[in-house]
Amino acid sequence: MLKKIVLFGLISLNMAHAFAAPATEVSVQKALKLTNINDVVSQSIQSSQTVLTSQSVQLVRQYTGHNVLTTQDNQAAQQIAQVLYNNTNSILKDLNIQQIAGDVYRRYYTEEELKAYIKFLETPEGQSINRKLPLITQNVTQDVVKRLQSNPDVKTRREQSNQQVKDILSKLPKAQPAAVAPAKS
Repeated sequence: MLKKIVLFGLISLNMAHAFAAPATEVSVQKALKLTNINDVVSQSIQSSQTVLTSQSVQLVRQYTGHNVLTTQDNQAAQQIAQVLYNNTNSILKDLNIQQIAGDVYRRYYTEEELKAYIKFLETPEGQSINRKLPLITQNVTQDVVKRLQSNPDVKTRREQSNQQVKDILSKLPKAQPAAVAPAKS
């Protein structure tokens, strides 16, 4: 009987250590401050303009069928990029990025992990890496877009996917327009 009690006590003690403490509000706020999350989002939005312009040019090329864009095509691409940029900027301004990031930190980080992250961010190396992350993300995104646009196989795959989607959708019954009931007098 004593063995069972000791064994149960040891298991209970180990279980208590297995569960890490959730992130505290103080640690979450400190990490958010050190990551400059709002500045990072602003920089990401600004740096996305290049990607949006590239996507807009591709859209105009697809729509017009022109390999070389005319002046009018280029103007349209710039206008589309600006519309997309303004829309993205507006949507992100309406969101509370600080709150969203805090919720994500609370969901994924334990208190111990946040303390280690804060300790790292308080170093010059941590701040340097944190400042470079948006640039790295921007460059990776731009390189992916460039490679996708320059790869003829991607266009073929996209066209095949579009055709497959059209084929699937064409098999679905369409809703019948509701009959207009005669007006009661």
